[in-house]
Amino acid sequence: MDYKELKKTYETQFDNLSKLLENKNFIELIENDELLKTNFIDQISVLKFLEKKLSDPKLIEQEIAESKKSKKKLDLIDIKDLNKSSDCSLQYVTAVGPIGTLNEFKEIKKTEEIKDVIKYFDVFLKNTYKKDLKSFLNNDFKEVVKAEKINNNDQFKNSTNTTGNFANFMGGFPNSNNMSYDAWKDQQATIIANQELRKLVDTGEFYLFKSKPKFFVINKIILSSILVLISLMWFIVFLLQIIVTSEQVKYGGYLWYGNSTAAQFVPVVSGSEIFSYIITILSIIYFGIWSYKLLKKPKSENEKFAFDKKSACIVIFLILVLGSTFIFLLVSWIPNLDKIREFTEGTYKNNNVSIDVKNSDIAKSAFDACTWISLTSICLFLFLIIWIIICWIYAPKLDAERIQMKLEELKKSVRDIQN
Repeated sequence: MDYKELKKTYETQFDNLSKLLENKNFIELIENDELLKTNFIDQISVLKFLEKKLSDPKLIEQEIAESKKSKKKLDLIDIKDLNKSSDCSLQYVTAVGPIGTLNEFKEIKKTEEIKDVIKYFDVFLKNTYKKDLKSFLNNDFKEVVKAEKINNNDQFKNSTNTTGNFANFMGGFPNSNNMSYDAWKDQQATIIANQELRKLVDTGEFYLFKSKPKFFVINKIILSSILVLISLMWFIVFLLQIIVTSEQVKYGGYLWYGNSTAAQFVPVVSGSEIFSYIITILSIIYFGIWSYKLLKKPKSENEKFAFDKKSACIVIFLILVLGSTFIFLLVSWIPNLDKIREFTEGTYKNNNVSIDVKNSDIAKSAFDACTWISLTSICLFLFLIIWIIICWIYAPKLDAERIQMKLEELKKSVRDIQN
């Protein structure tokens, strides 16, 4: 490696990193974007690599010999000044969070190769923030970059909601530490290709699936309609339960039946009232959220034909919890419904303690409605599970082969830019 070229590269890299670390907007981005932080640490690794090379006695001796031979002024960097810049940069970034191990670039043999690593950072910024390195160095982007930035983590999260197993197919980002130069370049190309493909998927420019079955869209509409209906029914059941328990609060919060001297009770909620209410509320909210996602206008055909299997599993779980709870209640409600209607007032005896109890007319009417709406919704639960299974089975399948081909195409384009 040529000492003069290394020195020039070092001075430029040192100046660039110093300006970036003084840029408050850039530091804020590092705090919120792990991928940017990883790539910036690679740039600190470059600085560390250059410091090590410029401290190499053999390279220094060679430069001294060439200077004497050409009779040109010797211009060496004071070794005492080296190592300070990268250490300060590391301390600054470490304050933001853990950084992992630096890349030693052991496979790099030419100055041009380390320049490629520096050049890649500019490519990464352009692809991720639509702004080049110069914009960051001059700090002329101000707040615009925040609005234009594509949050990789959020997009990836959204992709899992809208494209099912697509996220698993794409995979995560590999660790760039302690790898060869060629492996590092391939890793960076893979990262950018993943980012570009996600953008194409989100905008609908690239379609993920093998087919576009129209009946599947109809199935999703039917599914969302069932969810809306069940949400409304359970909201009504929830209100009716509150009405019954508040009307009967003086009488234990129960409804009573039996004869006037030996009254028996029926609980309106199962177990702990608070737990039962919380589960009901959470179920209503989640059913409503998923039905909204299914009914809202899709941003792209990928979202239109995707099926969120994670949400489907959560809904089935909530159905099983709610369903089992209310089946247990209905077993005691339905057989005693007429007895509760006929009961006016009586005495409940427990451990030789007698309590006067009765059912209010409002509580009896509310309980009546609550019983039949709950029974109807249990039947709808079965129908909902069946329809979820139908949507699951007939959801279009990912075109894994075409996705892989597109990734390779995008990686090739990135490699062309790198070279």
